[in-house]
Amino acid sequence: MFRDGIRISDALRNTVVPINRLPPEILTDIFSMLRDELPVVAYFPARWPFKVYRTESLEPLLAVCRCWRDLVLGTPSLWNRFQAVHDRGSTKHFNRSFGSPVAIDIVSCYTRKMDAWCRQLEGQIRELHIHVKWNRGEEVPGSIFDFLLAFSAPELVHCKINFLNVPFPLSLWDSPSVPLFAGHGNKLRSLYLAGTPLLPANTFPLLTRFALCHAPYVYFEDNKPNWNLDDLVKFLSGSPRLEELYLCCITIQGRAPLSDNAHLPQSVKLHQLRYFAIDAYGEPAIIPAIRMVDSAIISPPSCHRFYTPIHPVESIPMLLGDRAYRRLRIDFSGRKLLQFADDQGSVSMCAPVRSESDWSQLHTLFQTSPVFEAIEELWLALGPTEYEIIRSLPPLFSWFPKVRGLSITLNPFFAPHQCLTLEYVLSPLHADTLMCPLLDTLCINLPGSVTSVDQLEYMLSARSRRHPVRRLVVGYDPRLDLPVLADVFAFERLVDELVIGEVMVPASLASDWLLDVHNAFDDERSAIKEGWPRWSENPM
Repeated sequence: MFRDGIRISDALRNTVVPINRLPPEILTDIFSMLRDELPVVAYFPARWPFKVYRTESLEPLLAVCRCWRDLVLGTPSLWNRFQAVHDRGSTKHFNRSFGSPVAIDIVSCYTRKMDAWCRQLEGQIRELHIHVKWNRGEEVPGSIFDFLLAFSAPELVHCKINFLNVPFPLSLWDSPSVPLFAGHGNKLRSLYLAGTPLLPANTFPLLTRFALCHAPYVYFEDNKPNWNLDDLVKFLSGSPRLEELYLCCITIQGRAPLSDNAHLPQSVKLHQLRYFAIDAYGEPAIIPAIRMVDSAIISPPSCHRFYTPIHPVESIPMLLGDRAYRRLRIDFSGRKLLQFADDQGSVSMCAPVRSESDWSQLHTLFQTSPVFEAIEELWLALGPTEYEIIRSLPPLFSWFPKVRGLSITLNPFFAPHQCLTLEYVLSPLHADTLMCPLLDTLCINLPGSVTSVDQLEYMLSARSRRHPVRRLVVGYDPRLDLPVLADVFAFERLVDELVIGEVMVPASLASDWLLDVHNAFDDERSAIKEGWPRWSENPM
């Protein structure tokens, strides 16, 4: 009786505790923030924005009080997006997610118990991500193929299938395509296939995102590949709403359309396509391979495109066509990225620039090719290695005399370095050099290692008489000394508009610091605009 009284007393006390007066929806939101995100990785540059959660941090909540325990265990949304690595750790998620939409990321192995769970939750699975590895000498996981063929996917919306060196059953090699999900999947919107030698035979009318990566190139007895561009065009024709298409590490050579396939469509027009990536890395003749794909898959002018690294550098204009690009971003902070954009679409590529000879060819290309004559907006994020290489070349700003908007990134990961000082970077912009005479907007970040902004003040003062900078945007590191920051605020007398914001330079695309400055893009007259295409940031 005494213990019963204690329990009653505790229960009454819990009812008046302020935090227990919160609505359960708010408590659930708070609890959900304890989970660690686990992004579902993808091959660069495919955009695969899905994620699951690690839920170990929810376990201590079960021992706080009965109210919290009942709430946590009775809320499937806290448990229904999980990573299944082994049977034991996945049991609780399958049980606690029962009756709610489920997102599963199966990693490393696909066991019989996982197979039974997936079949039991067939009507609940909204997202299914499978990463199956196979090492030589192990038993081939045949159940995974049976499941993918028989799984009717009545509620499946997003699916990723990544087979690492998994040998396919010989029974599936009769044709270049195979019907997945028992021929269904009408609600599917995203599909990612990696390491699969066959194309789906399904028609996915609602599909908006499709990625095909590392498709094995297998020959039949008559020396033909397992699928060619005709087969790919036939599949894409069944997905007219496609907005994103990624062909990553795909061998194009040998997959040319067959001349005797007159009954198949020669090309497909994807009118809603917004992102299109062709990574034909390793092709002996990259330009013909890319042109072959471009002729088979036709995208609108507003599409953002990504191409594999191109060698030699002189081949770059062949991919840009005759469009006059107004914007250029050169960001070597992570992947060496070149991005060209105009008012409609853009072209991105990993820059094939590794040596002084490559930079010299690029310099000649920018100066002589009419494609780059209209560049008015330039974003630069170079490291000390690149600055040292181009030191012997004419000033970089001389390549683009029509530039009106300039964004310069001083990467703090390399600071302090003599090639990343204000004096070195800004010296070509002094008025006596006549570099960028039309410069209207200048954006620059200041790492915490900067001890003086005299060079920036000198440059602004020197240009104020003949080629003034109208708008200055400065992003400063929170570790910047206060006297230096005070000097930055004093630049208000040298420009018509001064915008200052605290920023942290990202590790991948360093030039993106500008996106974090409040009011950086509010001026309609500014020559610096936001809106660069975003590609995958979590590559495999």
